[in-house]
Amino acid sequence: MKKSLASALSSYREFRAAKARNRPYRVIRNPVVSLVAAYLLTCKLAGLEPSLWG
Repeated sequence: MKKSLASALSSYREFRAAKARNRPYRVIRNPVVSLVAAYLLTCKLAGLEPSLWG
């Protein structure tokens, strides 16, 4: 059990490291996160509820 858990954790760490090194992922992720944060903050400051869920 312990060995399989350690193996899964190791695989996850490898996946995260590969994703962090992936330049196209970073280039797309940063503007998307910024746009979502700006949208949510704008709605919050304007006193509106964000309509992400309909």
